[in-house]
Amino acid sequence: MCNMNEFIQKLHDAKEYRPVVVAIIQNKEGEFLLVQSAKGNNPWLFPQGGIESNEDTIEALFREIEEETGIKSLELTILQDNVYYQELDAPPDRYNKRGFENGKAYFYVYCIYHGDGSLTLQEEEIISYKWVDKDNLIYLLNQGRSTKMKMTLKALSFIKDLE
Repeated sequence: MCNMNEFIQKLHDAKEYRPVVVAIIQNKEGEFLLVQSAKGNNPWLFPQGGIESNEDTIEALFREIEEETGIKSLELTILQDNVYYQELDAPPDRYNKRGFENGKAYFYVYCIYHGDGSLTLQEEEIISYKWVDKDNLIYLLNQGRSTKMKMTLKALSFIKDLE
């Protein structure tokens, strides 16, 4: 059995599923951060981004979140690393620009945000954000791709003591 860093490196080497970290971020008021990507049809999603071959999930999470939203690592407390993992095949018509043949491998991380709630978006990546309560979270997640939505809802079910 290999550790997580070795597993991520194996994913990179195999070029089948691109490793991606998904940040389930909740604020002090119990609201969740959702973003709309500047790419595609813009469903509401948890912030996410690719894990480089020399990173673990937490390093990638801090890098991606700061790049895309301006949230600093000091404003986040990791409550549960590797909440859930799933490989998801890409739609057959999706253009593969990074060389991964089959799709993406999603690693979910749950954290609490201690900042003031205002974000600085990298507009090439994220066009909008909102903080939503649990009911609106489920509603908005249900608007996206059904396979990704089901995967995300399953990840939420594995969070211990969801605040």
